[in-house]
Amino acid sequence: MKRNVTRCTGSNSRIEELSDGTVLFASLPPEFNADRIRKEMRCNPGSRDEACLEEMLACAAANGRPKALYRPCYIDARDGNEHTIEGVTFSGPLLRRQLAGVHRVFPFVVTCGEELTALAPPLGEALERYYWGSICTAVLRSAHRMMRKDLRHRYQIPRTAYISPGSGDPWLWPIEQLRAIFELLGDKPEMIGVELRPSCAMIPQKSICGFHYASEIEFHTCRACHMEACPDRLVPLDPDFWNELRRAGR
Repeated sequence: MKRNVTRCTGSNSRIEELSDGTVLFASLPPEFNADRIRKEMRCNPGSRDEACLEEMLACAAANGRPKALYRPCYIDARDGNEHTIEGVTFSGPLLRRQLAGVHRVFPFVVTCGEELTALAPPLGEALERYYWGSICTAVLRSAHRMMRKDLRHRYQIPRTAYISPGSGDPWLWPIEQLRAIFELLGDKPEMIGVELRPSCAMIPQKSICGFHYASEIEFHTCRACHMEACPDRLVPLDPDFWNELRRAGR
């Protein structure tokens, strides 16, 4: 497949556009807010834990290579909760609600990168793995923001929202629908080192996959999620919204 390098920004960034329209971020800078992570980890000043965290922050900054990809796809047909996109069928009440009036979606995959996964502390080191997981999550979120910024600029879309299979209550858009997204993307996720296991777990674990779409309204599936203790919760559960989706799913 033909590749065109469309922009290079810094020693750790390489963005390519493939002949099928896929935009592939082969390497992105591992950006994260170190001060925020320090605050969240609550290490005692001068302690061994603080020294360990600082070492990990430096290691992630030196070795991280997050990656991402997306491509434009058009919705061919709709039938209730079902949407057909380039011959692949997707189903879920969340799609019906959020993609109403939308004709183009951008399936995407973002990952913290196998480079950071390979440096994870051993299983027995629980606290160190917690630190490392928090850093990898921050790297993943930053890479997602960079990908989203490129998408908006490249397609002149003022604002976008996104949805992901398995995010929120399970029936909203079942996690098994990850298989359909990977089918739509073909071998592209392999180009950034992401694998979908039969269990629908993505490897590296700190990866995210879904649809971006043009939207003037910001959306978070937290509005329809009952996992109150989720550390990633951004907005409270909205019972009215949840009931609306539940009715659509029947």
